[in-house]
Amino acid sequence: LLRGVMMRVSLFFFHSTALMALLPLLARGLHSGSAGAYTLLLASMGAGAILAALLMPYLRHRWQRDTLVLRATTLMSAGMAAMAVAPNVPLAMLAMFVVGLAWITTANSLSVSAQLGLPDWVRARGMSIYQMAIMGASALGAALWGQVATLSSLQVSLLVAAGTGLLSMV
Repeated sequence: LLRGVMMRVSLFFFHSTALMALLPLLARGLHSGSAGAYTLLLASMGAGAILAALLMPYLRHRWQRDTLVLRATTLMSAGMAAMAVAPNVPLAMLAMFVVGLAWITTANSLSVSAQLGLPDWVRARGMSIYQMAIMGASALGAALWGQVATLSSLQVSLLVAAGTGLLSMV
């Protein structure tokens, strides 16, 4: 069980980190280098995350964690793809709102799975490994997707990350 959770959290953060790593460049391209666009995009993601946190009891009651993770990963991929092609800040804000919903839902669901899968006597150590998996996958993902963007474009990098992220979770 725990290996599966670690694999899923690593895959999710490896792919989804593409958006966070490339977001400053996307924001600059959307609004002529304005820092305001970046702030609006992050705020939209945060608003989506807050709504997801408020809806989490309902979502957990309605779907099993595996189903919730798969659906949220699908939303994450859709949001990343939308960000890749968003022509303006308002549409990008909507995409980032969806990303916030998906990001926190997936992270929370996998965290709960990890905590429930660990015995009491080793839970703290296991969760530190869980956090290491997130941070390591995020660092590797940011480096890889940044390199893909350098060799191709921001849009190609995000679209490939979105597609392969969804495929890897399925």
